[in-house]
Amino acid sequence: EKISAKMLFIVCDEDLIFQPADALASYQQLEASPVDTALVRFNSDYGHLGAILDTDKFADDIRTFLQR
Repeated sequence: EKISAKMLFIVCDEDLIFQPADALASYQQLEASPVDTALVRFNSDYGHLGAILDTDKFADDIRTFLQR
C-alpha cells in the first residue's frame, strides 16, 4: 500500500536506541518518493529521551511542518 500521510522525521543525533543512521536511511528512501517528508535533526544530552525532554529544540519545526 502507498503512504499518503505527510511524514516528519525528528532525529536526535545522540539517540542510542533508535540509531540516527537508520532514521536517515528511511528518510532518504521517502524523500525519493512522492511522499511529503521532512527531516529535523537535533542534539540532546538526554539521548533517546531528548524527544521528550528537549521538545523546545524542535517545536517550531513541528508547527511549520503541520502548516504545510
